[in-house]
Amino acid sequence: MGNWWVINNKIRECRASDNPIECLEKLFKATADGMVAYALGEEYEKTGDYENAIKYYTMAYTLFPKLTYKNMALMKMTMLMLKPKSDKEPTSWNDINAKIKTCLDSENHINCLEKLFEETRDGMVAFKLGDGYEKISDYNKAKNIMKLPMICFLMSIGS
Repeated sequence: MGNWWVINNKIRECRASDNPIECLEKLFKATADGMVAYALGEEYEKTGDYENAIKYYTMAYTLFPKLTYKNMALMKMTMLMLKPKSDKEPTSWNDINAKIKTCLDSENHINCLEKLFEETRDGMVAFKLGDGYEKISDYNKAKNIMKLPMICFLMSIGS
């Protein structure tokens, strides 16, 4: 079922149904289509189930043939992965810097920084974490994590 019109009509029907997620999951199993995966990501995101939303946005990214749609899925994934885990007020710069210092002074600073990034989704924490990976010669992790500070910064000026 690769026809764009057919897929999008089926997605609309699922979204109008009593259980959009169940309907879209059945459609995805039948089609393995990127747009269906993307729609599932959106539906899971609406419910606050970010883990499943990221899962389906990731699938959409791998299934989409065109870069435009891949970027659309990548942006959704990135925004959810960088979304703070809690709804409490953002941590101040002074607090973050103090926590970074505590992590850097700890015996297992990488693990401490990973937990701090998970909690804050802060760009400086990501930068220090990438720096830590580089110091232990884990260049793949360093390269991947070092992309996050710029994304965090761009998201902060957009909100």
